[in-house]
Amino acid sequence: MKKMLLTAMITASLMVPGLALADGAKLFKTKGCTACHGADGSKKSGAIPKIKGQSAEQIAKDLTNYKNGIKKGPMSGLMMNKKIKSLTDEEITAIAGFLGGK
Repeated sequence: MKKMLLTAMITASLMVPGLALADGAKLFKTKGCTACHGADGSKKSGAIPKIKGQSAEQIAKDLTNYKNGIKKGPMSGLMMNKKIKSLTDEEITAIAGFLGGK
């Protein structure tokens, strides 16, 4: 059920791409994501993956799993768990829509 809701939220946000992408881009910057992932998520460095271009569904799933403490990793994982904790489901959807956009 939770996966269906997440998929529906992402699909709905992608139906209004201007709004979702603008909000997602702003959130990506203001939430500090650019420090590690670059301006648009395409920076790859060491353990930090390139996230731009992955599917919006996968990005939202990963962010939700970091938020809920399901996905963890070494240093970067712990940082992600802390940073993502304050994001709402709507913010996760917007960021995922921005990064998953073509």
